Amino acid sequence: MNDPPSASQARIGTASPSLIPLRVLLVEDRPSDAALLVHLLAQAGFLPEWRRVETESEYLVRLDPALNTILADYALPQFSGLQVLRLLQERG
Repeated sequence: MNDPPSASQARIGTASPSLIPLRVLLVEDRPSDAALLVHLLAQAGFLPEWRRVETESEYLVRLDPALNTILADYALPQFSGLQVLRLLQERG
């Protein structure tokens, strides 16, 4: 049985959709988890351009208005998803 078409396939009505560029900042302490997220984004029809950070200082350096999304682990050894959100809100 074939899988149903993805949203991008349905939108453009072809069997081979073009990938949607996506600028992503991953706040994740495990490289394998970051690789899994990037793989899943690609499977969903995105072409992720991504960076992985683990600490608040790395996050602040990579925080960029041109990002499309930030995906954050909820609990990191030195940082948290809630801190990620708070810092993003403070930046406006």
